[in-house]
Amino acid sequence: MTLRWHRLRQFEKETAKLKLAKGEVVRVQAIMSRYAEGRAFPKDHKVLRDGVEELKIAGYDRTFRVHFGRVDDELVLCACISARRRPR
Repeated sequence: MTLRWHRLRQFEKETAKLKLAKGEVVRVQAIMSRYAEGRAFPKDHKVLRDGVEELKIAGYDRTFRVHFGRVDDELVLCACISARRRPR
C-alpha cells in the first residue's frame, strides 16, 4: 500500500527558506516517494519518539532531515531541517 504525503502550509514556508537547489529538491522528493512506497533504505529512516519519524537525506554540501508523523493513511510533514557538512 502506498501512503500519501500531506504538506502543511508552514512546512512549505520553512522549505522555501532553505532555498534548495534543483538537484536537492529532486533528492528530497525521491526519498519521500521511496518511503511512501515502502522502498526506503533502513539507513534513511529513523523512528523518533511521540509518533515522530525522520528521513535523512544527503545533499551536495548539506544534510536534510525531514520530520513527519502518521495520521490514518497519510504522512504529515512537520519540519525540514538543513545542516552544513563539516569539511574533512
